[in-house]
Amino acid sequence: MKCFVYGTLKQGHGNGERILKGNSQFITKGIVREFRLMDSGFPVAIHNAGTCITGELFDIGDPETDTNSKATLSRLDSLEGYNPNHHSGMYLREGVTVYGDDGETYEASMYVGGPGWRPETMKEMPYDPSTNTYSWPR
Repeated sequence: MKCFVYGTLKQGHGNGERILKGNSQFITKGIVREFRLMDSGFPVAIHNAGTCITGELFDIGDPETDTNSKATLSRLDSLEGYNPNHHSGMYLREGVTVYGDDGETYEASMYVGGPGWRPETMKEMPYDPSTNTYSWPR
């Protein structure tokens, strides 16, 4: 299972070091289209036509057949407040297309702000109009 991360789960940041390091394989940096990043004290991806976010793509293995991969996915879901049986959590896990810096295109999962987030109450993360992308860290 491939996961695209854009905030504290990226390499060198606390949650990435704690959860993904040693439990996943880094694939590439890349972008996901039709989202923007908002600042709620931490980054939140929100659907937005015409803009992209930058991040990193990881392979955590197959949670259906590998116990370590299943544990890693469970830790990711817990961090993001995602419950696959309820679609009203802090984040939802959605399928996205990642355009890798390596020139490849990948299908992956990404945690997206759930229905409780209100973009109008948050600040935008840094935006680069020359590339039409949002990125974190600030």
